[in-house]
Amino acid sequence: METQRPGALINNPIMEKKKSKIYVLVVEDDYYLNALLTIRIKDLGYVADSAYDGQQAFEMLREKPYDLMLIDYKLPDTTAAEWIEKAGTTLTLPPFIVITAYGDEKIAVSMMKKGAYDYWVKEGAFMDAFPDKFKNAVSQILNERKLREARQKLRTVEEQSRKVLEAMADPVIVVNKDMKIVFHNRAFSNVFGLSRLRSPCHKVIYNRASPCPWCAEIKEGEKEFINVCLLVEKNKHFFQPAVGAVRFNGRNGYRIIILRDITDSVVARRKAEKNETLLRNLIATIPEAIVGINAGGRIVMYNRAALDLFEEKAENFKKKDFFSLLSTDKYLLRIKRLFTGVCSDVKNPLINKIFRLTAETPRGMNKYVQSSLSVNDFNGEKLYLFVLRDISEKHKRDKELLEQKLLIRSVVDNLPDHIYYKDKKLRFLLSNKAHNHHVGVASEEELVGKTDRDFYPEELARKYAEDEMRVIHSGRPELNIKEKTLDREGKVRWQLSSKIPVKDGLGNVIGLVGIGRDIT
Repeated sequence: METQRPGALINNPIMEKKKSKIYVLVVEDDYYLNALLTIRIKDLGYVADSAYDGQQAFEMLREKPYDLMLIDYKLPDTTAAEWIEKAGTTLTLPPFIVITAYGDEKIAVSMMKKGAYDYWVKEGAFMDAFPDKFKNAVSQILNERKLREARQKLRTVEEQSRKVLEAMADPVIVVNKDMKIVFHNRAFSNVFGLSRLRSPCHKVIYNRASPCPWCAEIKEGEKEFINVCLLVEKNKHFFQPAVGAVRFNGRNGYRIIILRDITDSVVARRKAEKNETLLRNLIATIPEAIVGINAGGRIVMYNRAALDLFEEKAENFKKKDFFSLLSTDKYLLRIKRLFTGVCSDVKNPLINKIFRLTAETPRGMNKYVQSSLSVNDFNGEKLYLFVLRDISEKHKRDKELLEQKLLIRSVVDNLPDHIYYKDKKLRFLLSNKAHNHHVGVASEEELVGKTDRDFYPEELARKYAEDEMRVIHSGRPELNIKEKTLDREGKVRWQLSSKIPVKDGLGNVIGLVGIGRDIT
């Protein structure tokens, strides 16, 4: 009966712990020769145990794994051939070498068929040649074991890889040198049909008559995949192939093609392109000027309103330095900090805020604009987007209004009457110089936010509060009421007091104005 080479296919647990040790079992019924062989083996740096018959060898192998066994062909209770055949059915045998006093060629051939690594005859200078023969045998056995283990690991990896490929959600195929499919997973069958084995991959995927050029670009052993730009469209799904070299069925020269499902990405990109077109059309029609600049301050996008605002022509406007179109002011200096690295986008106080700039036209005319600035990603780069509204007319009106307010304030501050303005909680918000002097403060800032209780005795302050709350609740003024007051030195004075409610555009009372004239 012919048997396979035993034992060394399975990892030895002892060898895992002590990889430098080789454990040898010597099965020889001659006590003197057994001892001599054991000593020689130990002198070579290996670990050796002795057995003197087949039964003892069987028991020792059952209790302890060995890396190599020397077995005499003729034992007291059996022969090596019978023992190997019997023990091999219940034990995992280590590699073994048969030693015998008889150089019988038939026995040698028979034992080699049963898995023996070698057949040594105990004659002549056997013990003199033994060390070198034994070391060579151990070296050969270890090398063969390593080779088998490596092949086993490779088969395991390939089997695991096949299982992984089969379980992948993306379609996967493996093709040979002729570009014919030798493996495909279930996902591929679901998309391209049930069985496509031996079919040319270029015909199945792209419906091409000739092989795709990118498969030829893959070199053997190359670990990187090549992403193919030409997408595959099938059953309303889009796939991007990735091609790489692979070892298959223990051989090189195969290609693996993974078809990544990018349907969502393609649909999203097409949708984004439509939205971008819609956005560009929208930007082109809105009345506000839109100007986008890059990190260098150059104009990269704009709409028609921007050309009108800056009175520029399209061919001259794009790629201009945006800052050259603006007059230098505090806001422009703050914006420039973004582009000189002085502060980050997050810290800049003008991001997503409304501020004002001054635009200079080619005719030398200044236009006042209200602007907002946002930072966006555009084609992989930062885009600083300005939305500008011409407020030149509003600026003019605001200026005129300010002049009027300054005029009114100048008149109020120079009147001898005590004039103040309070909110609904009776807190001072405004006061003229005569009233400031009356309550004993140097400026209006010292008065704002305070109430009469901060300047008058409790009883007098409560009387003022009751009168003023009555005006606020009724919404009717009380004019020329004679009332007692105290000046800054605490002296009693008398004044004619008028309290007038202040209303907003909806008629709601939001505060009151008080006017007091000294009649002491």
